[in-house]
Amino acid sequence: MMEKPEDRYVKVGKINTRYWVLGQGSPLLLIHGLGASCEHWRYNVRALSQGCRVYAFDLPGFGRSDRTIEDLSLQFAGEFVAAFLDALGVDRASLVGNSLGGALSLQFAVHYPHRLEKLVLVSSGGWGRELGLSFRLLRIPLWGEFMAWAWGARPGMRRTLRSIVYDPQVITDEFVDQMVELARLPGAKERLLSVARTGIDLRGQNMKLFEPLLCRVPEIEAPTLIIWGAQDPIIPVTHAHVAHQMMKNSQLHILDRCGHVPQIEKPEEFNKLVLDFLGSN
Repeated sequence: MMEKPEDRYVKVGKINTRYWVLGQGSPLLLIHGLGASCEHWRYNVRALSQGCRVYAFDLPGFGRSDRTIEDLSLQFAGEFVAAFLDALGVDRASLVGNSLGGALSLQFAVHYPHRLEKLVLVSSGGWGRELGLSFRLLRIPLWGEFMAWAWGARPGMRRTLRSIVYDPQVITDEFVDQMVELARLPGAKERLLSVARTGIDLRGQNMKLFEPLLCRVPEIEAPTLIIWGAQDPIIPVTHAHVAHQMMKNSQLHILDRCGHVPQIEKPEEFNKLVLDFLGSN
């Protein structure tokens, strides 16, 4: 069993926010995706902390952070990231965002460029409409509620987690149990559906939300590393190439035999890529 870092809490505005912190050096903030939590960085925080002061936190509405929010809009999320850094006395940081967390990291990069050192986008949302069927089905009344209910049961959680990776064997029983525990917390299923139905429709990602952000992506000057799984079943790898073309100061790494969460499926390769990137000039 992998020992996880100590849970800590900080008030960000009125939101009690869970976070982990490890290491010393330049601040590095890890931002998870839809339905996830700090646990999605379980294979990364200790390795990355060898070169940085690493913070991972649960977005409002997810994990063990408060669920007392109306919605997790892009604008709110970008402001929340800035407020979280303020609460911890961090002026500038590098950001790593996976999936939904990638889109939120882009929002921060556009609106707080003076506070961003470097940016790492991991199978990031927001680059195009295409999206895996399982996520689109959350939009259907009653069926989405059933999927959210199944997410709180062990077989359903195991099936969901295995569906987003290339190699199902990387999803351990321990990880499934941790995520089921979080999914059963009061309000977790409702918040999952609320956020999903804001950013997703039956055709895929709701690009009306992302288009204003994408228009400003060329403004981002921070060095950017784009990491994607070649076999991502949720957000296709073609979006990685779109991101690379739009971001003038970016480099792209596509990991073979890898799905939607490279930090879980290929942790050693992922950690080395990130540390090498952060250490480069």
